[in-house]
Amino acid sequence: MLLNYQQILKLPIYNQTKLEYKVSARYASKNDITGYFHISTEADNLLRGEVTFPSTEIDAAKKMAFVQGDNGKCVLKEFDTIVTLPVGQFTVYIQNNSEEDFFLDCIEFIHVFPDNIVPFNTSLSVTPGNSPTNHKSIDL
Repeated sequence: MLLNYQQILKLPIYNQTKLEYKVSARYASKNDITGYFHISTEADNLLRGEVTFPSTEIDAAKKMAFVQGDNGKCVLKEFDTIVTLPVGQFTVYIQNNSEEDFFLDCIEFIHVFPDNIVPFNTSLSVTPGNSPTNHKSIDL
């Protein structure tokens, strides 16, 4: 999805499980993009602030893992803050504050597991169809 200068993407999402998540965005841009990222509920602002998406055409990005898209190399920007997403409705906002084209490919919510360590010799079994989902992605 192309976001031009000052355009805002508003993405309402319904969450079914209250868990902690890392948030990332896959994007492409020929130049650095400054923008604004915000996750909110009716009661709270979970994550918000200015963000810089580095150019995906510079030498440093060329060394990163990328997916070749129609609009350039798409790389993953992972946000440092872990958010607890409540059960129910929340909204993600992304705004392009640069005069450059910003191509947003997807937003991902990756469940952060507790720091419990499972011993190597422990036997694990998962019933097909009942395994917990630990990674959600929203393709745009």
